[in-house]
Amino acid sequence: MTKVIHENGMQIKNEQFMLVKKSGAQGEAIQRHNHPGYSILFTVVSGHVIATLNDQEDFDLKPGEVLSFDGENFISAKFAQDSQVFITLIKQ
Repeated sequence: MTKVIHENGMQIKNEQFMLVKKSGAQGEAIQRHNHPGYSILFTVVSGHVIATLNDQEDFDLKPGEVLSFDGENFISAKFAQDSQVFITLIKQ
């Protein structure tokens, strides 16, 4: 399937993986959650995002940086600037 991604939300979902696009204004957040059974690639496309794993480890992410982690971990994130991220969930 060929697709140009413009909107936020679930972009691709099949048996192997899911791709989600999220945008947020400075000060907005992604609430704490996890994705058991998946490996996660959290890719910052624009802006500046501070991601926190398991309420313990902070990752200061800028465009072009990818945070890779097991979906058993809990993630939350804060948009330090207006930002855009792609989250890829790969079935384990």
